[in-house]
Amino acid sequence: MGFRSALALLAVFSLVFVDPADAARRRRAVTHEAAGRLTFASPQVDPIAVSPDGTLVLVASTTSNQVDVIATASHTLHAKSPVVVGIDPVSIAFKPDGSEAWVSNHVSDTVSVIDTVPASASFLQVVETVQDLDLAGSTLFDEPVGIAFKGDGSQAYVALSSRNDVAIVDTTSYSVVGRVHITAQEPRALLVRGDLLYVAAFESGNKSQVSACENLGDDTHCTLDSTDIGQFAVDPNLPAETKDIIIDDDVGYPDRDLFVFDVSGTGLSDGDPPIAQTGGEAGVTDMGTLLYGLAVTGSGGNDTVFVSQTDARNAVNGADGDNLVDMDNRIFLNQLSRVSCVGGVCGSPTRMDLEPLPEPECGGGPCGADPAAGDQLATPYGIAVSSDGSTLVVTAAASSRIFSYDASGSTDADVLGRLDVGEIPRGLAFVPSGPSTDEGTLYVLNTLDNSVSVVTLATGGALSLDGSVAVNPIPVGNDPTPSDVRLGRIAFNDADAASTGTFACASCHPDGNTDQLLWRIGGNCVACSSDEPRTTMPIRGLRDSIPLHWDGTLGDPFGGNNGSDPGGNFGPSVTQEGSQTCGMTNQSACFLHLVEASLSGVMCDQASCSNGPSGQAGLLDDTERANMANFLESVSYPPARSRALTDVVSTSAINGFRDFFMDDPDGRGQGISNAVNQPETCADSDAGCHELPLGTGTNSETLQGFDAPTMRGMTDRFLQFSLGITGTQELLVGMNNGVLVNGIPSISQPFGTWSDAMGFEEEFTFGVAYALFNLVYGGSAVTIFQMFEEASTGLPGALGRQVTLNSRTTDGALLAFTEALLAELEAADEAGVVNLRGTGLRNGIPVTISYKQNLDQYQVGGSRLTSAQLVAEAQPPMPTLIATLTAHLRAGTSEAMPQPLLAPIGAQCSSSSGSADPILPSGSSITIESNHVSVLDKVVVNGVLQTGASISSAGSATTCGTSVDDRLTPDEISISGLTLNAGTNLVQVRSNSGLLSNELPVNGP
Repeated sequence: MGFRSALALLAVFSLVFVDPADAARRRRAVTHEAAGRLTFASPQVDPIAVSPDGTLVLVASTTSNQVDVIATASHTLHAKSPVVVGIDPVSIAFKPDGSEAWVSNHVSDTVSVIDTVPASASFLQVVETVQDLDLAGSTLFDEPVGIAFKGDGSQAYVALSSRNDVAIVDTTSYSVVGRVHITAQEPRALLVRGDLLYVAAFESGNKSQVSACENLGDDTHCTLDSTDIGQFAVDPNLPAETKDIIIDDDVGYPDRDLFVFDVSGTGLSDGDPPIAQTGGEAGVTDMGTLLYGLAVTGSGGNDTVFVSQTDARNAVNGADGDNLVDMDNRIFLNQLSRVSCVGGVCGSPTRMDLEPLPEPECGGGPCGADPAAGDQLATPYGIAVSSDGSTLVVTAAASSRIFSYDASGSTDADVLGRLDVGEIPRGLAFVPSGPSTDEGTLYVLNTLDNSVSVVTLATGGALSLDGSVAVNPIPVGNDPTPSDVRLGRIAFNDADAASTGTFACASCHPDGNTDQLLWRIGGNCVACSSDEPRTTMPIRGLRDSIPLHWDGTLGDPFGGNNGSDPGGNFGPSVTQEGSQTCGMTNQSACFLHLVEASLSGVMCDQASCSNGPSGQAGLLDDTERANMANFLESVSYPPARSRALTDVVSTSAINGFRDFFMDDPDGRGQGISNAVNQPETCADSDAGCHELPLGTGTNSETLQGFDAPTMRGMTDRFLQFSLGITGTQELLVGMNNGVLVNGIPSISQPFGTWSDAMGFEEEFTFGVAYALFNLVYGGSAVTIFQMFEEASTGLPGALGRQVTLNSRTTDGALLAFTEALLAELEAADEAGVVNLRGTGLRNGIPVTISYKQNLDQYQVGGSRLTSAQLVAEAQPPMPTLIATLTAHLRAGTSEAMPQPLLAPIGAQCSSSSGSADPILPSGSSITIESNHVSVLDKVVVNGVLQTGASISSAGSATTCGTSVDDRLTPDEISISGLTLNAGTNLVQVRSNSGLLSNELPVNGP
């Protein structure tokens, strides 16, 4: 993904974007509306920063889509606060000379550049937007997080977490000129010290995997061989086999934590490798499993790097037959790491346990005891170091406190001070008292409290709230999240839910996603009669996706071989809360059951688990449990990372939909002789696992009653499938030669040749999986993976896209690009999928800008301007306007307005005998199942609005034979007046709030 000049970008968008005249023909006379919102739970890294001169503190108020500005002289909000930026700002960094602050917008996939020169006419105004779009108008800048600058300010480095890349941005042209790849998962925190760029991999792992090898041989840590792996395709539980979670040190299993790049001279160039570490490794190894924050002290290349982290103990009860009780409610270790680096080459890290395990779990020392109530330091997150390098200050996010630590220390005895602050503190910024001192003022962002605590750090590490601040903490943001959802998010991130107070639910599901590890957490496989290893699943997008998890223990109301609750330690013996039975007619009961089971299982010390304030096992009271259930039901997936701005799906992805969902006319699916029903597709509701609409399934007949939760997010999850079996190093290597399964022909790795040097990439893991299932289903792993890249999560591809109008972007070669992008965002607004609005300065006066569809004009303060006039006012030589427009959600979009869903008749039933689904209809009129669809909704085919199509009710709700077997209790609808192309078409419904349904593949004439 190298440098693309402005002229090349112009050529790209001249091909992609809609002609303004064509856009005008599609205008609708509707009134412009306020922006909607959803809960995305985006990750934060360094979300609060102090200007180099110490006068300003900038705060990323993530859920408010704004940056709040605190004047340090008064400890009050600046008169020009807040600054409106993109959707979900998560990180802030100042340019070294203090002239600009850069803000990464996680959902917008952009960086907002704020002018921070007090004498400037555009002071505290967004003046530039950094983004990178491909030929289809989809982002190449997906999910930016941390930002750092080269010392001379000529380059910026932005962590692109979902792509495992760091983007290189030229700070003069504000363009992406290259990227470097991180051979580990999720780079987030990064910083520059001297001529060195340090990058931490958030999901860095610990070499743990399921005990599977290509061939058993003499490898004693393997219990599953290639024959078992072949059996996985028909019975993923592998009930008769021993399945361990093992730490695999034997085969060079990648475990890279910290990467260092040389940025001297002209800086980084596209594709530059990191500095080689010990043994030729690309990165420093043997840190924690989730790396949250970075701090560095030193000079001249002699640096000491500190990392705030947690370390998973997922292999402690990894042996077959072990159970959750073996963990003693110490699921994670809360730690700091310290490593010395000379010229970018680092030694072995030292881990400092903040809460050492008691004997005998500590393994010989250092040993401690479970921390006393009020002393816990769960989830070390934000980190800073005093100017003399002697004292660290760290937020313990899940304990809602901060602590100071002796930077040369090594044990919990070196904790110098503790201080309770607001809810879930994730960021802190430090203003030292002098150039070489351990004293200063700390600004602590309490992320879920929407406040900033001002704290004094005294000599010796003493911490206290600054008594001179009139209002401490200082309120920030304008969080529109519903109160119960926000409080549920706090409960989910709060270690008070655990018996020992040392971890939270979010410790395994950070930011609603996954830690990419295997755990034994009480998933009792009925056929296996044991606690099964299971991959951590994301909680994003859980709504409408029952069975919620791989095992029924934590939420499936339908039982079956895959999992069931025997009425033991893990939650209620029936999936019922009060008088409400868990099912799709009452999903809230399912989510509450999931909370109850988790609190009494994973979160509770099984040796002494007792009833809490709710009267049921585990901590948290009834209100907190209900709030957490509401949060779990509310978290949304962000837009698919490769979805085009126009919502037109690529040919490759369309072929993926065909291969994954549509019946095979050539009779494939004959590779399993013992199947109850021969599966025709991965989505066959009789026999497959991943039925429409959301790719979930329960009680698969072919796969021995197996349950499958959501397949969304596959592009950002290398540990895939229930046992993570396809992510083992041995199988990835075995796939290179097409010898994955003994005695059964196998395809070769469709994505090329994998080596441990490249780290774990999602495509290769899926390539192994499809080798297992290819004989059953056929099709192409490459096109199916592209389907994952582009498939709808309910959100339009235009969501969050931004355009800045200034004298640079409206001049020369960039003018055509800016006009084309603006026209496409206007077209998306006119189509009813986004709300285009922005802010700026006009003649030096702040203005709010709103696109008025019915007028083909913008409301700019008290004036109305056409698009051409708006652009002209920003053009040289005498610009009078600088502005940034953002495509927001439509009014009314919220948790109460779920994504419309479409499926073939019978697809949403478990074990629906006699059905040949998915038989996807063809022709101009189809009758299908739906959820959350209105007859007033619009019909879209292949990304284009069908003006002649209409929706009507087709009668009573479909049932699956018994009420308990109804997963979605769908309605039947008819869509008539369709115009289809030959071959595979993708039919969607668009709600009045702009949300798009899943794609329903339909055969054309």
